[in-house]
Amino acid sequence: MIRLLRKLFTDPTADWPRSVHDPVLGELRLSEDATWWEGKVTLNGKEVEFNIGGEGKPDERLIAHTYEFVANMTEFEAMLADFLEREIRDERHLNLYADEIRQLELKGIHQLWPNNPHYAEIIFKGPDEYKIWGCGYADRKLFNLGFDD
Repeated sequence: MIRLLRKLFTDPTADWPRSVHDPVLGELRLSEDATWWEGKVTLNGKEVEFNIGGEGKPDERLIAHTYEFVANMTEFEAMLADFLEREIRDERHLNLYADEIRQLELKGIHQLWPNNPHYAEIIFKGPDEYKIWGCGYADRKLFNLGFDD
């Protein structure tokens, strides 16, 4: 009975490390609720946050995809700039936010799903600290720009 109670009430993440060192990304810390690994890297003079899924350690497929972002950040930032301008031009409901969209900067890349390692959520920071802009990224394509406030 005691074994059963321990099993029921034991934190399944208790034996997970709270941080790991990656040769490219540096220190990755387990999030407070143990649902992903958090890291920050300075790229092109800007700090970019990475959230990476994985149980017990960051998922290797997601780490490999993160390395692609790091290695190609200049191209990725150009892709983001083109995408944002295209969204302003092509998505009528975003025209109202054109000035704000043009001020968006990459804040973070969230890759939380090991079963879908080429999908990411891109998070932006902008002039309104209470509005969180983001879009999806899959198969080297950006889509669905929107915000939560």
